[in-house]
Amino acid sequence: MGTDTDMIATPSGRRHGFTLIELILVMAMLAAIFAIAAPSLSKFFRGRVLDSEARRFLALTRLGQNRAVSEGTPVVLWMNPAQGTYGIVPDAAYESPLARQSRPDTNRVSFVVGERITLAYCAPLLTQNGSMNVTMNMPLQTGTQPGYIRFLPDGYVDESSPYRIVLREGDQGEMRITQSAHRRYYEIEDTTNPNRLR
Repeated sequence: MGTDTDMIATPSGRRHGFTLIELILVMAMLAAIFAIAAPSLSKFFRGRVLDSEARRFLALTRLGQNRAVSEGTPVVLWMNPAQGTYGIVPDAAYESPLARQSRPDTNRVSFVVGERITLAYCAPLLTQNGSMNVTMNMPLQTGTQPGYIRFLPDGYVDESSPYRIVLREGDQGEMRITQSAHRRYYEIEDTTNPNRLR
């Protein structure tokens, strides 16, 4: 049995509610708002994929560095721009093949970059006296040339390691992961101010 509060009536005795025309107008307004906001939202989500990939790569540099220090052996972060893959492994040059077979590494980590993201890096240039020369505008290595970041047991990055790693998402933008001035770690570069790291 209904009560008086179940139905709200007007003085003329009719119930309140939305008419079909009012619902259509509200739906049209929502469609217009989504049409205006959709390009901004899609750009935001594309940027988030690139940012997420850069942070994952940066986290892997930290893992490689921590493993090198804790295990007392060099660790290599390898990059394959042609396949869009990267990962960390112990430095194969440090151990004999027999030692590697008797103690296989179960902590290998590898990743594939996200769809539409490309990976490139700037390798230091070898000078005439044999030292490495690092400049801000070094050419990017892409294609079939693999790259290697070597983390040493003392916590430093080997001087032959790439100075900068660049992740690009089509024409949407890029994220740069740059080696610190004292070769201790990598950081995401602030592209609005190239002299400052985030």
